[in-house]
Amino acid sequence: MSGNKRIDRLLSSIFNQTYNNFEVIVVDNFSKDKTREACTKFPIVFIQEKCTISKANNVALQIAKGKYIIFLDSDMELPASFLEECARIIESKHVDCVKMEFTCVESRKPPFLNCVKLRNLELELGAAPLNIYCYSAEIIGNTKFPESENPIVGEEYIFRNYLLRKKLKVGLAKTKILHYYDPSVTWLIRRCLKYGRWFVETQKHLTLSEELKFIQYNTVIKKHSLCTLKRVIKSKPSLLFPFMLYIYMKYLAFFLGYLTKKVFT
Repeated sequence: MSGNKRIDRLLSSIFNQTYNNFEVIVVDNFSKDKTREACTKFPIVFIQEKCTISKANNVALQIAKGKYIIFLDSDMELPASFLEECARIIESKHVDCVKMEFTCVESRKPPFLNCVKLRNLELELGAAPLNIYCYSAEIIGNTKFPESENPIVGEEYIFRNYLLRKKLKVGLAKTKILHYYDPSVTWLIRRCLKYGRWFVETQKHLTLSEELKFIQYNTVIKKHSLCTLKRVIKSKPSLLFPFMLYIYMKYLAFFLGYLTKKVFT
């Protein structure tokens, strides 16, 4: 309920949808803010359980009644026609899941180095595209998110790969989810340090080849990324230095977080 994580904003966007045949399940890890109070204003199923993000998703899966399921975080917001578009794709294309993309927006006034603007450029280059899916409950079946006593990073990536191995028929939503980010460098570094520490736990759920694919998925070191970067920099040369600085800080913080966790545990 602070900064970019505003569950009241997310829930308002859900209940303002042009499509209204849905249920909402909120799994709360005993938040000490006003999350519960905000949730009482909406007709939802509210569950409090001590859990990681992965376990929270699995708890919701156990009681979900819908034919299709979407997993959302509290720093997101849905455009009003979003669920209607998903339903239309599902009904007309007869797909197993609908792929959704993001655009990042500032949760507050940006500083001189706007990390949200640079994050959107990173997405344009194909790094960590943050795609999520509206899945058929039938396709999900008994598949679960990878659970651990400690938090992991990329749990949705691992879960998605479990399902995509089934050769699903995938539709694409054109409307993008809004993903709220703090635009400050301080927040970026704290976040990447945390994710670096969490990656130590993630490795326990990946083979070596899967780990390499995960790293590649999250970086801009790709042939098509470099081609896109050349095109962007050619049109906006002033972005080159800020973007390289952003990438350097992000990867360095992730590595330091990972190294600290690996060495001292």
